[in-house]
Amino acid sequence: SIIWGKHVTGHAREYDYKDGTGFARAEVGGANFGPPFYPLEYILRDAVGPDGQYHGGVGRTISTILDYPFLTGRSTQDSRLVGELMVQVLEEGLQKYGW
Repeated sequence: SIIWGKHVTGHAREYDYKDGTGFARAEVGGANFGPPFYPLEYILRDAVGPDGQYHGGVGRTISTILDYPFLTGRSTQDSRLVGELMVQVLEEGLQKYGW
């Protein structure tokens, strides 16, 4: 795994199993397949291995982790901070944030 030994964030299992999260609702013409078949949290936990760490940020509005060269945000509300951190990485050499 290219993220072996790194710190990352992503959509947490706790949010995958709440009704109406992450999927278009059927009443607006979309399809709701329910929870994912295999949660992203499990994929990320496996991919970072025992030397890395998955940070779910459950209960927090924003979950953004930088473990250079990987910059991860849990969901769309992290997009602004991810962009700001990307600028800091490129301009100032920032290598760690959020853990």
